[in-house]
Amino acid sequence: ARAYIQNRRIPEKFWNEIFYTDKFYDFLNADFPDHGKKSEEVPNDERIVLLYTDTNGYVTHVAGRALDPNNKLRYISIKVSDVDRKVFGAHRLDFEQPAYVVEGQFDSLFVDNCVASGDASLLGVVDAFPSADWTLIYDNEPRNREICKHIEKAIDRGCKVVIFPSDLEWKDLNDMVQKGGMSLDDIRNLIRNNTYKGAMAMLTFQRWKRLGAYRRDSW
Repeated sequence: ARAYIQNRRIPEKFWNEIFYTDKFYDFLNADFPDHGKKSEEVPNDERIVLLYTDTNGYVTHVAGRALDPNNKLRYISIKVSDVDRKVFGAHRLDFEQPAYVVEGQFDSLFVDNCVASGDASLLGVVDAFPSADWTLIYDNEPRNREICKHIEKAIDRGCKVVIFPSDLEWKDLNDMVQKGGMSLDDIRNLIRNNTYKGAMAMLTFQRWKRLGAYRRDSW
């Protein structure tokens, strides 16, 4: 588990928020006995454990990331509270500073004041904390119809969105660091230089979607 986190180049300052269990279902039963799931619904295998929180640090959901690369159920998320909206890292939010939301939990650890939704529904986080100055960072997947729909909706809502350069091949922030060799400063600059809003966001999005799809077809 430690080697996995090191290989993904997760910043060491966040290691105390990442856990491991060799039996995920047993862990849930021991630490969150009211989770309400049956044994056939939850794998009892070894997993990285990530905790979704509210702004006070109380755990709302528990996510388990399989270590076995051949595991068909790579991620599972279990609700362990009365809170429906999942926000990974909410306890770290500073509402006095610009805030960012990404899809993946690990991706959120490469940007200051950043949380993760755990899926493509980034607008759900914006709705949960409407007073924050949000920038939405979707995965770099122009051929993913669901993500494209979410981006277009966010632009229509007047949100600031990051639209990556069409020649950038990595699909998310963790890939850009792990596989692309980018530094945290590189990531900050990439976000700052590719944040759009309004009509310019829509024009850039349409170009990204068109050129990105063409680029991937030519690989």
